[in-house]
Amino acid sequence: MIYFIADLHGTESHDALRRYLDLYKEGDLLVILGDLGLRFRDTEENRAFDAFIMSIDRPIALVDGNHENHPYLRSFPEEDFCGGRVHRISPHIVYLKRGHVFQIADRTFFVMGGCRSTEKWYESGHVYAGEDPSREEIAFAYETLERHNNHVDYVLTHKYKPDMQSDDPYTLDGLVAYIDKRVEFRHWYCGHWHKNERYDERHTIVYDTPIAIE
Repeated sequence: MIYFIADLHGTESHDALRRYLDLYKEGDLLVILGDLGLRFRDTEENRAFDAFIMSIDRPIALVDGNHENHPYLRSFPEEDFCGGRVHRISPHIVYLKRGHVFQIADRTFFVMGGCRSTEKWYESGHVYAGEDPSREEIAFAYETLERHNNHVDYVLTHKYKPDMQSDDPYTLDGLVAYIDKRVEFRHWYCGHWHKNERYDERHTIVYDTPIAIE
């Protein structure tokens, strides 16, 4: 089984992770859809959270959000993983690079992490370089989708909403609009909004209740 949760933020309750760990069976994978928050703040609570995450001995794949220490995530060695590229954070945790397609359990997953924080976060100083996908990352994403004939089984992002659009296709909003209109996929899972809700038959927001696909 592949499970999804999102938005732990490095300081929130471990309940969502514990729910997953209680469900875990050999061969399962947890995908965190952004805002894990490793080393996001230099606080005792965040350090305790980091230690808890790094102690987990079950497979975890991370899609980055906006509330991440992006330079820290990208400081880990790169390697091949299920047809794409990742940063290996621990023996059991990988950070899925933006714009790649990963083949896991005979299914294909297109991944595009990141998004821009609101101005209040910039004012607070809790923003790290690289939160918003670059033009180069967006261009690579289009190339990846073209190589897969605009067909994947699942789309995984941190942010999604139905009205995301832009006159500039080389932005996250422009890419999201393109995927919605031009790419064939079974389902799209995202985090960001801190709620568990199904938008419609093709899009689901994930938060603290593990959602599974077999």
